[in-house]
Amino acid sequence: MFGQIVRKTFIIGIATFVSRILGFFRDILIAFFFGTSDSAQAFVVAFRLPNIWRSFVGEEAINTAVVPVLSEYWGRGKDEDFWKLSISLLKFSLVFLLSLAVIGSLLAPILVRVIAPGFIYNSSKYHLCVKLTRIIFPYIFLIGMTAVIAGIVISRRIFWSYAWAPVTLNIAIIISLIVVAKKFGIYALALGVIIGGIIELILQWIAWNKESPLRVKSGFFHPEYKKIFNLLIPRFLGASVYQINIFIDTVLASLEKIVGYGGIAALYYAQRFVQLPLAIFATSLATAILPYFAENVAANSWEKLSRNLSLSLRTVFFFMIPSAFILTILSKEIISTFFEYGKFSAYSTSITSSALSFYALGIFLYAGIKILVSTFYSLQKPMIPVKISLFSLIINAS
Repeated sequence: MFGQIVRKTFIIGIATFVSRILGFFRDILIAFFFGTSDSAQAFVVAFRLPNIWRSFVGEEAINTAVVPVLSEYWGRGKDEDFWKLSISLLKFSLVFLLSLAVIGSLLAPILVRVIAPGFIYNSSKYHLCVKLTRIIFPYIFLIGMTAVIAGIVISRRIFWSYAWAPVTLNIAIIISLIVVAKKFGIYALALGVIIGGIIELILQWIAWNKESPLRVKSGFFHPEYKKIFNLLIPRFLGASVYQINIFIDTVLASLEKIVGYGGIAALYYAQRFVQLPLAIFATSLATAILPYFAENVAANSWEKLSRNLSLSLRTVFFFMIPSAFILTILSKEIISTFFEYGKFSAYSTSITSSALSFYALGIFLYAGIKILVSTFYSLQKPMIPVKISLFSLIINAS
């Protein structure tokens, strides 16, 4: 079975690598056009707002709550039950996410004040951020529906659409920047996000529609929602802890009198480098192992589960420990090589490389956590990661 996991991880890893390379090119363009300017900071906050909700309704939430339940149906050959639950989830998600997108767009002024209070001292940056938020917030509907459909197809051991969807987002943003950034400025980024989200959703729908029996009828609610919500509640708690950490970082970075100019954008650029090895090695493996671990648990194959977990951890540490060392030691050289062009100044390099060196120290631990979280969710014991997250929140806040 681990051979199958390795093959699926390879598929996801290759697609993730391509996506991250394109993401680097995207961020190089963003740095070139906008640097750590007010426009860049306004976009980072505006894009972060729907991504906060993405932690609750996006792919990681779906993978940890929906995939184990659907995988159990699929693994036991209960195809009709699988499709009834899948269609119910789609109907419920459609209404919920559409409502969330509308409400978030209407509340944009309040949301910006909460997450970036330092912006209120700069009227033009604040109003720009509000406008960008209203354009970008509907992305939560697109990525939420994408995540639900991706969770369904992952449960059937189909990974290609999930793996390649982020590639389309980066391509859309890159094209928007190259074609219209000079004319529309930072709004080109917002346009690219929405177009990319639409393409991601279409890609997942193609994978869903290829084999789905649309003749199966199912209601708006389903009895298995109880099991899914029991898994989601701890996930919500864990995501809340993570987002509070992000919230604290963003609030402090917005206070330029304390941390200096450009802090929010610097954190964004630094996180791009940290997320590269995490996504390629840790997230791809954690995604691939989840349905197999859930299958081990359903079959009471504890020895297989233990062996697969051990191999997964050793594999991810083999790649992540050297990555942490390289990013920490060479942070300044890496940032200057990739970003110090156009409006990205030497000052921007200095503050971004400092953030990167501290972020990089812990990435091999974050990678191990991703593997262990997937394991706990396959065991349907999600409260253990939540308790650990609460402890980490206390450390970050202090």
